[in-house]
Amino acid sequence: MNCTTHLFGIPVQRHDWQRTFCGTETEVVRDVDMWGRRVNGEYVVCHTRPVCRTCGAVGAPVECICDKSKADRCAFRLEGMNTGGIAAR
Repeated sequence: MNCTTHLFGIPVQRHDWQRTFCGTETEVVRDVDMWGRRVNGEYVVCHTRPVCRTCGAVGAPVECICDKSKADRCAFRLEGMNTGGIAAR
């Protein structure tokens, strides 16, 4: 199916995007707290890509960054890791 329509002769794309999980990685960085002390921080980067439900077009990749404690509770990330990297929302 095609997601492109023509409005007054101008092509307009209207996709129904669905976020797809591609992968995740953990990064340990040295941060500075509010008192200027160096602390180790652990962050998780999730790689996602939007895919159109109608025509299958693939959009530009999107990254989500959060701290490790929040990533351990993220339902989208956990579903993607449990299904072998395929989760959709």
